[in-house]
Formats: sequence, structure tokens, C-alpha cells
Amino acid sequence: MGSEILNLSIFEKRFRSLFKEAPFSAALLSGDDFVIDMANEVTLDLWGKDSSIIGMPLLKAMPEMKDQHVFKLLQHVYHSGETFEGKEQTAYLPAGNTIKKVYVNFTYKPLRDDEGKITGVLAVGYDVSDQVIARQKIEESDARMRLIIDSVGMGTFERNYITGQTTTSSRFDSIFGFTSPVSHEAYVSRIHPDDLAIRNIAQQKAVQTGKLSYESRLLLPDQSIRWVRINGVINFDENRNPERLLGTALDITEEKLALLKLQESEQRFRTLITETPEVGAGLYLGREFRIQYVNEVMLKFWGKDHSIIGKTFIEALPVLQGQPFLQQLDNVYTTGVAFTGREVKAYLEIDGIIRPYYFNYTYKALRDHLGEIYAIHHMAVDVTEQVENKLTLIESEEAVKRLFAQTPVGIAVFKGNDLVVEMVNETMLIYWGRNREEVINRPVWEVLPEVAQQGIDKISQQVFETGISYESPETPVNVLRNGTTETIVVHFGFQPQRNSQGEIIGLLAIANDVTDLVNARKKVEKNELKLYDLANSMPQVVWIAEEDGSVTYYNDRVTEFSDVKYEAGMWKWEGFVHPADITLTAKTWNQAVTNLTPYETEHRIKMKDGSYRWHLSRAYPFKREGGIKWYGTATDVHDQKLLEMNLENIVNERTMELQRSNEDLQQFAHVASHDLKEPVRKIKLFSLKLQEEFKHVLNDRGTGFIDKIIRATDRIYTMIEGVLDYSSVTTESIAFENIDLNQIIKSIETDFEVLINEKKAIITYGKLPTFKGISPLIYQLFYNLINNSLKFSKSDVPAVIHIQCDPVNIAGKMYYKIGLSDNGIGFDEAYAEQIFQTFFRLNSKDKYEGTGLGLALCKKIVERHGGMISAQGEKDKGAEFTILFPQ
Repeated sequence: MGSEILNLSIFEKRFRSLFKEAPFSAALLSGDDFVIDMANEVTLDLWGKDSSIIGMPLLKAMPEMKDQHVFKLLQHVYHSGETFEGKEQTAYLPAGNTIKKVYVNFTYKPLRDDEGKITGVLAVGYDVSDQVIARQKIEESDARMRLIIDSVGMGTFERNYITGQTTTSSRFDSIFGFTSPVSHEAYVSRIHPDDLAIRNIAQQKAVQTGKLSYESRLLLPDQSIRWVRINGVINFDENRNPERLLGTALDITEEKLALLKLQESEQRFRTLITETPEVGAGLYLGREFRIQYVNEVMLKFWGKDHSIIGKTFIEALPVLQGQPFLQQLDNVYTTGVAFTGREVKAYLEIDGIIRPYYFNYTYKALRDHLGEIYAIHHMAVDVTEQVENKLTLIESEEAVKRLFAQTPVGIAVFKGNDLVVEMVNETMLIYWGRNREEVINRPVWEVLPEVAQQGIDKISQQVFETGISYESPETPVNVLRNGTTETIVVHFGFQPQRNSQGEIIGLLAIANDVTDLVNARKKVEKNELKLYDLANSMPQVVWIAEEDGSVTYYNDRVTEFSDVKYEAGMWKWEGFVHPADITLTAKTWNQAVTNLTPYETEHRIKMKDGSYRWHLSRAYPFKREGGIKWYGTATDVHDQKLLEMNLENIVNERTMELQRSNEDLQQFAHVASHDLKEPVRKIKLFSLKLQEEFKHVLNDRGTGFIDKIIRATDRIYTMIEGVLDYSSVTTESIAFENIDLNQIIKSIETDFEVLINEKKAIITYGKLPTFKGISPLIYQLFYNLINNSLKFSKSDVPAVIHIQCDPVNIAGKMYYKIGLSDNGIGFDEAYAEQIFQTFFRLNSKDKYEGTGLGLALCKKIVERHGGMISAQGEKDKGAEFTILFPQ
């Protein structure tokens, strides 16, 4: 029994490989960065890579894919969840030490987990660059393919959705219990009533996915039951409406009976299989799949020893993470439905090397006496050698068949002198506007009289008689489609087909509809003419350069320049740039080309009359399918440049005059202030002497006058000091140093100790910053601000002064934002700007002492440090000063 089941498994594997595992490019890409989880040998050969890229992100393995259209399509499928099918898509792939351009037909299909979340993309496709050579092998492989089809006992069928007609092979009729073809409904009536829902659901999915696959029972007239497996592919029109279904049917009754017997004798078979040297077996408990036992064969498959007993499945085999087996086990444990895998690829690590192996295996749920699933029983057979041998044997036949049936290029095989249509693919039928029944086994020019009338029949006859191939790149051909004559442009050819004796026995016809390409090329040529006309109408010089910086195009304005050179398809600009500007121009251009950054420079260009005129040259890089293109202009800015240069000279002169004037004013203020100090000092001195010596003579009125003179001289002296301080802020060349603002405030608190106590003031502040500045000026700044708050405090309320600091980002630059607020008499918000003006006073000098220079000095100190100061206030509610110092 074990041998029969094994043979059945091998038989099924060969069948699946022939009709399901064609040697096309297939890869599984997972996650946002498209990790290469699986890629078959065809894919690796197509990509020019080896298996070392498995497990790497796609762009790390193939950085050349970045910015290619096929990669952007891949991203779109992953994010949108929409399947994409592409024909003759361009890709640039490695070939040795070079990159080659290939055309591929492919499908990107999003993969989802049980919750519907997209986890990756399945990429399936093939290289169609060599399709002509592949089609030449169709005739040689046709007999072998038919022999293989007959040997596996497969029935075939075709369903035309437009006409409703169903065509079947004799084997298909036999499987369904008929001796000759019957109606579509008659075939459906043989499906077991309990399985009709399975069939209907599969049909509905096929209309969406294009793939039909299901298994069901057939109830024959003698009440016997047979099992059948149906597979098929649906062809759609341009509007995604189904046109034709091509499918196969395989009688799998024996397989199902064998599986049933296997299930019925599970315990006995488990004992047997555990002792069998070729079948691996294991038992995994619970949803975490903890290994209870595995036989020696399974341990050998895994490259492990008995130390894995008691571990979970993934702990024992971490290499299986990301492969489908864990999900399959979970599905079986959840649903109780057994899973059978045939010739499934598994990547295993043995002796430190990860490589693919192929297995036939089953996962079967085991239930306790209450019917609850408690474990999974696993059986596996290593079929790696058989699969690899089989893939090698059928690779060429299957490839030819797939290429012939699915290639987007029209292919047909004509036999004999009458050129009877023996084979034709769907693409060619679309070109002809005919269905398969109309053309098969009929002379081609009898089927296509309108094409024959255009002389193509004579060309084919000449190739048949002479054996010389014929090819026409762009030929308009009139074809009759749906009762209407249409003109298409085709690239077609005929090649003679010979038998083993070298005799010509037929023709291979190949055609490709290039109507859209020709129309697009003509449209591009027309648009290019418009663009050239537009460029020549512009007042600027317009130019285009290649990725390496070589200039390939100038508009007609370039003729206004002297020494214009056009050599070997490129323009030379070095000759007409002023010698003094050539180095900077070349350096700027080379940097832009190297870094792919915008190019901009001003330089003098020699004109036809020998003069040099200033031009502003700009260019921007743009990525195109063929690489980087630079698009630039050269604009005459000679007049503006001269005006700018004249203005610059004038500004420099005015700046020097202003600096001299400022220096004179500062010197005058310094000298004047010093000269005023002495007479003011003497006025105060003599007033004090008068007060002291004549206090007995003077009455109260005279003493009052002297007091006013002394107070006036004090104010004059204070104002002179303020003027000196104000004039010296911008002239001092004191170096900046690190200033701890916390220490500055503490020193000011000490200096104001008496006044603080008198006002019952409270000064609060948090952690203040350390920054670069001039220490005496920063001290003066906060001394004046705190003094201002104390001076203008309310008489009946203790003064409260609060200082805080926060970092802020202004226009991309970081500042320390220091705020100083009080609860004093405040001021009208309308005067927020004026209070920083020199000698500006809001309050009477008799009530509040001051010179009107304190806040003006604060503003000048802040600006000396590259900062800004502002004030906010409300009458009787206090004031707040905000200072911004750059970090």
C-alpha cells in the first residue's frame, strides 16, 4: 500500500509540474522593503544573480532596480492591493559586468494574510526577448508535448463565453461518463449535487482572478462516484470581460481513495511510517506545535538531533520563519481540514548551509474523544532529486508551450504548400479577427482573403519556395474584424520550417502589432518639432545636455555667440566663455553634474562682434527613462549686471561715508560728554558750599532753590554717563565670552539689596542659560531692566519680578527667549516701540527719576549681541520685556 501511495504521489507531482509549475520566472517579495523570500532559478538567471540574494531586500540585492518603472509598479501593487499584469515591460538587468535591456511579460499579485492585510507580492513572469528563437522549437517539441499530455490521462476543454460553445477532448468526455461531446449543461449535471457549490464558487473566483481550480465528485448514471480535478485559465478582452476558458480535467479517484484509506488506517500507518526509512513523521501538540516525537528520517530531513524534542516547531526550525508551513499548520489546527503538499519547496539549514529541498507531505489534525483537535500529525517524503530531474526534463517543452500560448506576439504555424494553419496562438487570432475554429486546418489565405489581396500571400509563397526568411518592420495591413475593415501596422516575418532531411514543410509566421508604437513615435516627432520651434522663438539661449555634461542641443540663438563649435554630435562651449570666467564656469558645471544639483552661474560670453556680454546660465537635471537630462538657458543680463556693479560701487562709497560720519558723531559725543562733566561737577560743588557756608543766612526759600540746583546737576551728570554708555556700546571691541546669566542676576540682587528691601520686592527665576556675550553689557542690560521694574513698582503692592527662559526656533535658527515680567504700573501698549527711543519718557521726571536712556541702552546692548528686544504692557497691570539671544 505504501508503494502504491508513493507512486500515486510521484504521478501527481509530475502532473502538477507539467500544468502548474511551468519554468517561468517566479519570486515572492515580502514586506515594505520587498525582502526576497523565494526566487526560482529562472528568476535568478533573468536577474543575473545567484541564490545568495534570497532573504535580502530587493533594492539591496538589485540596486539597479531603483527608479525603474517595473519597481514603481511593484510599489503600487503593494500599496493599492491591485493585481498588475504587464506585457513587454522594459527592465534593465545585470548581464555579467554590464546592464542589459530586456522585455518581460509579468504579473504582480498582492499576497494577504488571514485578516486581509497585504504582506507581500508574488511576481510571476518571463523574458520574451528571445521569443522568436523559442517559437522555432515549437514544431520539434509539439509531438513530445502531446505524448506527455496523453500519458497523464488528462482531458481538455474550452469554453467560449461569447458564443456559449464548449469544446472537449475525448478523454474529457470519458472522465464525465460520455462517449461523445454533449452540451455544457450536461457536463455540469454530472457534478455531485453536494459539490455544486464548490464548483460555482470556483467559477466566480476564476472570473475575478483568471485562474480556475477545484476538485469535486462526479455522480455517474450507474450511481458510481469518481473524483475529478479541474484547472483552467480565462482569457479576457481589453475591458476585462471573459472571452475564453481553457482547462483540463484529471481523474483523481484513485488518489482520493488512497487518501481515504490512509485516513481510515491512521494509527496503523503511523506505526508503519515511523519505522519506514524513507518517510519522515512527526507529532506536534497544541496550537504552539510543540514537538512530541519525530522519527529519524524527519530528523535527517531537518539536519537536527533529538534535542529538539519538547521545543516548539519554530524554536526547532527558525529557518522556516516566513515560509508557508507555519500558516498551513495553523490552518489545519483551526479548521481540522487536512493539508497535502506536493513537491513543495522548503528552505532548510543543514550543516550551516541554507538551500531548497522538495517534499510531499501531509498535515492531519488529531482529535480527542470529545472531538477537539489537540495535535497535528506530519508525514513527509523527500522528493528533491525527482523534482530536480523532472524539472530538467520538461523545462524546454513547457517553456515552448507557455511562450507559444501566452506570448503577446502573434505566432502561427503553416503546413504544406497550401500553408494550412496547424497552430495559432490567441494573439495572432486577435490580429486576424478570427476565432480558432474558423482557421485551424484551413489554408491561411483562404481564411484571410483581404490580407492575401495586399500581396502578403506572394511573400509567404516565396519564402516557402526559396527557404529565405522575410521580415518587414512596419507594414500597414488591412484586416476584417467584426465586419469592419481596420488598418493596423505590424512588424511581421516568415521563416521556413524544415524536417529532419532539411526539406521545407511549412512556415512559421510571426507578427507584432506596433500601431500604437508607430503612432506614438510620430506624435513624439511632431511634439519635438513644436518644442524646437518654441525653443527657437525664445529670447534666451536654450540648451540640453546629457548625464555626463556633454551639450547635445542649442537653439538658434547660439549663432549670436562667437566661436560656436559643433563636433561629433556635441557642442563645445569653452571657446566662447571669457577666459577670466572659464575656471569658475567649469567648476560650477562639474559640481552640478557630479551632485545632480541645479546649475547657476554668471559669466561673460563672446558675441559675434567680438564683445563680451554678461549672461546668467541656469540648468536643472531631470530623470528620464534613458537616464539624466539637463535642460538649461542662458539669459543676457549684461545691462542689469552693469547697473548692479554701479549700484554696488555707490553703496560701498555711501557705506564708507556713513562709517566716517558715525565715527565722528561717536567721537563728538564722547568728547562733549567729558567736557560737560567738569562744569556740572563745579556747579554741584559750589552749590554744596553755598548750602554749607550760608545755611544760617539763607531762608527756607533760598535753601529750596539750592536743593533744586543740586538735584538738577545730579540729573545732568547721570544723563552724561548714560550718553557715554550709549555711545560706547557699538564701539567697544570686547571679545565675547561664556556668561552664566544666573550669576549675573545674583550680582544684581546684591547691588539692589537696599532698594529690594525698601520695595519689599521678590525676584524669581528658574534655570537660566549660559551663552556667549560681553559680560559688562549683559550686566548693564539686566541691571537697567530690573531697576526699571523696581522704579515703576506700585507704592502699595510689593514688587514681584519673574525671569524665565525657553529655547525657540525662528526661521530655522535657535534662540534663547528670555522673559522679564513685573506687576508694576505698566504702560499703554501704544508706546511699546517708543519706550526704546533715546530720551523718551512716559512719566514725569519729578515723580520718577531717570534720563530716558535706560531702555534705549538695553535695545542697543541686545542688538550688539545679534538679538532682539520687545515690550508688552497694560496700564496698572505690569510690563513684560522679551529678549531673544541667538544660541
